[in-house]
Amino acid sequence: METVVAVGIEKGSAAEAGRALAARIAEQLGARSPALVTLFASLSQPLDEVMAAFCAALPPGRPAPVVLG
Repeated sequence: METVVAVGIEKGSAAEAGRALAARIAEQLGARSPALVTLFASLSQPLDEVMAAFCAALPPGRPAPVVLG
């Protein structure tokens, strides 16, 4: 099994960052589905808003990440 690591850092509002990160990660993964997604947000980008935008922007059929902790 090949391990692929996709990374990204984005600026802007929480919604802009979430959408941009989803696009960047999808581009890097291609047809692969992520096994683990870790998102870190800044104080100006609340995590719940970043996650909502990220999940909404994922390509159809991709499982949405789950927030732990």
